[in-house]
Amino acid sequence: MADKPGLLGWFISNPIAANLLMVVLVIGGLYSIPGLNKQFFPTPVVDRVSISMPFPGASPSEVEEQICVRIEEAIHDLDGIKEVRSTASEGMGQVIVEALTGYPTQRLTAEIKTRIDAITTFPTDAERPVVTELIYRHLLGIVQLAGELDEWELKEIGETLRDDLARQPWISVVDLVSPRRYEVSVNVSELDLRRHSLSFDDVVRAIQSASLNLPAGAIKGSDGDIRVQTRGQAYYREDFERIVLLTARDGTQIYLGEVATIEDGFEDVDTVSRFDGMPGHGLYAFVTTNPDVVQSSRVINDWVVEQKPNLPEGATLSFWRDAAVPFKGRVETLLKNGFGGLLLVFLVLVLFLRPAVAIWVSVGIAVAFLGRFLSSCLTPAWG
Repeated sequence: MADKPGLLGWFISNPIAANLLMVVLVIGGLYSIPGLNKQFFPTPVVDRVSISMPFPGASPSEVEEQICVRIEEAIHDLDGIKEVRSTASEGMGQVIVEALTGYPTQRLTAEIKTRIDAITTFPTDAERPVVTELIYRHLLGIVQLAGELDEWELKEIGETLRDDLARQPWISVVDLVSPRRYEVSVNVSELDLRRHSLSFDDVVRAIQSASLNLPAGAIKGSDGDIRVQTRGQAYYREDFERIVLLTARDGTQIYLGEVATIEDGFEDVDTVSRFDGMPGHGLYAFVTTNPDVVQSSRVINDWVVEQKPNLPEGATLSFWRDAAVPFKGRVETLLKNGFGGLLLVFLVLVLFLRPAVAIWVSVGIAVAFLGRFLSSCLTPAWG
């Protein structure tokens, strides 16, 4: 009794099925090429959590003792931690937690945040800690805003463009880089304080107690509870000027604006950003999942063309460091080398074999590559 033919033998006995499979691989491979991930570098696995906490005015040693060490002691026994690294600099403490391979980073982030929120021994002058899961972001390019405009106007335009660009498809995150942060400065005159029998600490306490939002309970209703909150946070010069410092027995009130000079401005940092000789800000566009730099580049270019007529006179908008440019160059290089290699294989086979065999072998190599493209698109759906 003859042995049953294997898979290869069955296809030899059924050439129509073999040809049909080849047609399926060719059509499926060509159809799946647009669906492949188009990214210049593969996405690395980060598996890290960042805890940063500003401590204005503190030295690195104070930050280490009062911020970094306390964070490390609070999280050191959590499951899933591979390594903890801390950095203490002037006015800022940062702790990077690396998770074990395969451990859910989102779960570790939630557990770290719970432990950090339970710490009650942080300095009162320190700001709130920020716990962030680090996610790798692919840089798609930079949209540069520039123009001889007022710093306020230039930043406001940049913020508006940032929010609009982030809403576009194929873009995950947009960072506005280089503008100074807003800052309200309160300059108190010692002479004015003495005239009203006030001290600098009185001014500080008045600002801290008046400029904040507080929960005020809830109102129960038939359709559910309504949360009530008092909104007292001061953001602008006018808000600070209306803060009450002192109330006399006769009802007379002394406001902060009467004893202090309050200015809306920017933080005092040495930052200079220029593009083509003009002040400017950069809009850094990123994507986090399913990157397609070609499609993202097309979206950004169309968006830039659409926004240019809406800019004020003297402002310019340009797209540079486009990630699709090196990607397309790399693809062209791969295609040229691939066709050149396939042609070289065909010529070598023709020298030693029959032309028909050389043709079918070369076709088989091309079909194998198309089949690999098809499997790359099907693997995420099946796995």
